[in-house]
Amino acid sequence: MRYMLRELLRLQVAKKEIISTVVGGANVLRNIDPQWSVAGRNVTMAIAMLEKEKIRVAYSDVGGTKGRVIEHFSDLNRTKVRYHGAEP
Repeated sequence: MRYMLRELLRLQVAKKEIISTVVGGANVLRNIDPQWSVAGRNVTMAIAMLEKEKIRVAYSDVGGTKGRVIEHFSDLNRTKVRYHGAEP
C-alpha cells in the first residue's frame, strides 16, 4: 500500500483524487479467536494507514467468516464483491 501511494504521488496524483476500497479480513478458520486473526489485523492496519494518509474509503466489506471473491472492471471503474461459494 505504501509503495502504491508513493508511486501515485510521484505521478502527481493528488491525495484528494485517490479513492480506496477495503475488502477482506474474513476469519475463515473458525477455531481461531478473532482477536488473533491475521486477516483482521491486516484490515486494521490498512484502515489505520488510509486514515493517517487521509485517503477516502469509498466502500468497505470486511470481517465475517466467509472469504470473498473480488472482480475489478478497470474500463468501468467498478468492483464486484461476492462471498466465496456464492453464485457469480
